Amino acid sequence: MLTNALHRLATRSLRASKPTTSTSPLSDGAQRSKSFFTPSHRPSPSPRLPLPLIQGLRRSYYNYNPNYHHTSLPVQKGVIFGFIGLNAFICYEWNFGPSSSHTQTTATPTGASLFHDMNANFILSQHNLDSGRWWTLLTHSISHQELPHLVFNMVSFHAFASSFFMIGLGPGLLCGVMLGSALVAGLTGLADNRRKEQDRGGLGASGIVTGLGAFVTCIAPNLRFMILPFPFGIPLWILTPGYFAYDWYRADDPNSRVGHAAHIGGSCFGVLAFVVRKMLRL
Repeated sequence: MLTNALHRLATRSLRASKPTTSTSPLSDGAQRSKSFFTPSHRPSPSPRLPLPLIQGLRRSYYNYNPNYHHTSLPVQKGVIFGFIGLNAFICYEWNFGPSSSHTQTTATPTGASLFHDMNANFILSQHNLDSGRWWTLLTHSISHQELPHLVFNMVSFHAFASSFFMIGLGPGLLCGVMLGSALVAGLTGLADNRRKEQDRGGLGASGIVTGLGAFVTCIAPNLRFMILPFPFGIPLWILTPGYFAYDWYRADDPNSRVGHAAHIGGSCFGVLAFVVRKMLRL
């Protein structure tokens, strides 16, 4: 019994001789501060971009939007390829469907009627607006009569829309910029036709493409795109202003069949949308 008592006494004295750990709020806060400013692991690198046309996007642009919106891959593909498919269908109708120009030349009543309907509903002109077809302000932007025009616009749209999702912007904002760009591009093209005293019809998604391009450029100017035949990527801060300058230079060319004024209008809306979003902190 004496041995057990001495053993317990020695154990107590050893415990009393050990230094105690402070549990004061100041000490606890200091420890938390140290762990906050000294991370235990290195930050993970940015994910690699899968889109072949895009060469790189700086990590800082992933943090442009503090509320980074992750859009699921099915939604991304649904929005992008849904728009591309709609444009492809309208192009098919122009060239191979019952309303195509080939059917029109046969002078069949049905073909002539459908061809007239396509002109009335998918081409933007002052005549169509005066006839009450206000929807052509939007429907002209999904209409292409020539296959190269369709391919160029859809490849560009795919690249810009994919970049839109990669930098954390949602499908709602994407559709908003698309609608606004189409509307402003159409109105700008009409105003330019009135200035030139001509009634030319306009169609194509180029206004949407330039609007998205300007918006993405404002957010990620160092994003690089491969443009044939150049074997290297060109940053958007060079590519987008260069294309804008080209449209501005060719805007008064009487021999040009391109709606340069509409391109300019789409680009201006893209910049305006970026500025408004920054001001509203959306």
